Amino acid sequence: MHRRGRWALALGCAATALSVTAPAGATVLSVRSAPSTAHASDVRPGGGVRITEAQVRKEVRPAEAKTLGRAAAEQLARDRIGLRALDSDYPQTTRTLRFNKLTESQRSLNATFDPARFGKFTDYFSSPDFGDHVALLPTGKILVFSFESIEENPTKEPAPTQIIGKENAGRAYVWDPARGEGSDAFKAVPPPVVNMPDGKDEPRPAPVFCSGHAYLPNGMVAVFGGNLGGNGGTGAKLALVFDPWTETWHQQQDMAVGRWYPSVVTGADGRQFITSGQSEIGWGDLSMEIERFPAKGSPVSYDPADAPKGRALDQWKTNAPYMMDYPHLFSLKDGLIYGFGRNFDEQFAFDPQTETRRKLPDRPDGAMRNYGSAVALPNGASGPDSVLILGGNRNDPNTYKFSGGRWTKDTPAPSAAPRTTP
Repeated sequence: MHRRGRWALALGCAATALSVTAPAGATVLSVRSAPSTAHASDVRPGGGVRITEAQVRKEVRPAEAKTLGRAAAEQLARDRIGLRALDSDYPQTTRTLRFNKLTESQRSLNATFDPARFGKFTDYFSSPDFGDHVALLPTGKILVFSFESIEENPTKEPAPTQIIGKENAGRAYVWDPARGEGSDAFKAVPPPVVNMPDGKDEPRPAPVFCSGHAYLPNGMVAVFGGNLGGNGGTGAKLALVFDPWTETWHQQQDMAVGRWYPSVVTGADGRQFITSGQSEIGWGDLSMEIERFPAKGSPVSYDPADAPKGRALDQWKTNAPYMMDYPHLFSLKDGLIYGFGRNFDEQFAFDPQTETRRKLPDRPDGAMRNYGSAVALPNGASGPDSVLILGGNRNDPNTYKFSGGRWTKDTPAPSAAPRTTP
């Protein structure tokens, strides 16, 4: 998802964070005039926005005036009025021009890569879902799940990240590739209806987007966290399991903490290791607790016919001190879980047997990687023992390999741009 300008959302009441009264080149005109002119702002020729004194008085928030002073509160009020007036729509003519420009630029860029070496995409078709989360099922079908879109303007996020209530809802489909494309190839499998603890009392399909997921030993898909709504990305405590054979969801007991953008991996003991993600307080408050599913002492099922229902989680004795969400987690052949954080100095190994962690060598790039991707390298029947970190830093196209307890620099990627849904 991503993505997403969350720093701006988190700093909504900081006067220095908002110099966004109008786009570059536009002007904002603050006008002292009679109350009769104090309706909605109008956009004037040349890009200026006409804002009256009455509008500013009405828009000023007492809490901002008390905290920041009257002058700063009035400027924030003008910013909000200007944004509403200027960021109102995205015309179809602009959509078409942008689409054509992106198509041509992508064609030009792709021409520099040999398909025999790099491969190419050849098939595109419509899907009823964004595929924010994708899981290949043991049945050969594919589970895709995300959210009900609330916004058609492509310059704005379509996800209801900031929304609480019934519009903050999840959705899911099973795609059968054997049926190709079209409506017959997709089956709606909505998440369970839940009543989120957001004070709205509006049950809706569980908002499972921005969660983390991993496979249970019996092939089912476990999903943890999601979007509680508001405050720039607020974590839900949801714990669900999708049964690929019956194509049904099963709700488990809630986690101890909320998680938005958590990471999940299945350990050598068959239990899910869950950590990170923004908490139920919202963006900027990371959930560092490590939770385990099912709880220690509960049996781990390897039977495809045994779907867990209402199972509990528990917590490790130690935590995972990541300062940025979505660390990449891998269970390697030595039985340890390796967590590679986005910050270069947040690299850890976790031992499920002793519930302890140890520090790994810092990633040699010495920088933060904005999400990016990571993959465990194949190692035959022995199981993976190495991990490759790719992308996430536009200033460093190199990939980095972790193997044998140390880092080495590997082949540069064609593009180092961030990937927000790895």
